[in-house]
Amino acid sequence: MAAYLIDTYDMSAGETALPLAVVGAGAVAGSLWAGLFASHRSRLRFVAAGMFAGGVVGTLMFTLEPSIWATVAIAFAAVTLLSIGWPVFITFATDVGSQSRATAVGMMGASNRLGGVGGAALGGAFLAIGGYTVVGVLCLGVVTFSSLVMLLAMREPGATP
Repeated sequence: MAAYLIDTYDMSAGETALPLAVVGAGAVAGSLWAGLFASHRSRLRFVAAGMFAGGVVGTLMFTLEPSIWATVAIAFAAVTLLSIGWPVFITFATDVGSQSRATAVGMMGASNRLGGVGGAALGGAFLAIGGYTVVGVLCLGVVTFSSLVMLLAMREPGATP
């Protein structure tokens, strides 16, 4: 986000502090919002819908290039929607049977780290290929895939197949 603000709006590194703090507050808001449906029986649907909506909003930010504070508001919304998954998945992992709980939590941690490394590498490659618009499309593609996996291949703990 900082690089996008610097490149797109010719901001200095220091000038990005307040916009980044506002966007970071979106992660907190999303995590708090997730508490409303962390134990809901359809929580995977909520997360899938939130992630997809966050991907759409994030893609809009990179493709529209609105004013700086409109960009910050759009990024806040995208980060809020994209952040609802983590608390829900923590709850989801603790609901898994005791024999599989450690595996579930370990897989969450591994996927989080893999996403950080892979996301940075892919994001950098896509940025070099076509700029921030292509990064936005990559984001949308990844969250669409993730949402489809949640809807089609995952089930709630205790649910019958």
